[in-house]
Amino acid sequence: MNAFAIQQFSFQGAVGKLWEKLGGWMDSLILKLPNLVLAIIVTVIFYFLGKYFSRFCCKYLFNKIEQESIKDLSTRFVFGFSIPIGFLLSTVS
Repeated sequence: MNAFAIQQFSFQGAVGKLWEKLGGWMDSLILKLPNLVLAIIVTVIFYFLGKYFSRFCCKYLFNKIEQESIKDLSTRFVFGFSIPIGFLLSTVS
């Protein structure tokens, strides 16, 4: 036999392998679905906690600051810092 024998392409074989691979992906997606839902829930919770905490900081903690722009910047920083923390915590779970 020739070492460089031509392999015949089978369309049915290729489609069968494709469906088998897609079935494995679907099984993997279904197994990871609860983790995805939990990550979305944790991210949404941290979004609302960040909004609440930034309002709390603006109202009570930054009471001594008289410049509104500094208060606004500080509250945005607190809110902006809480979102990545929530995202990181949601991806760990």
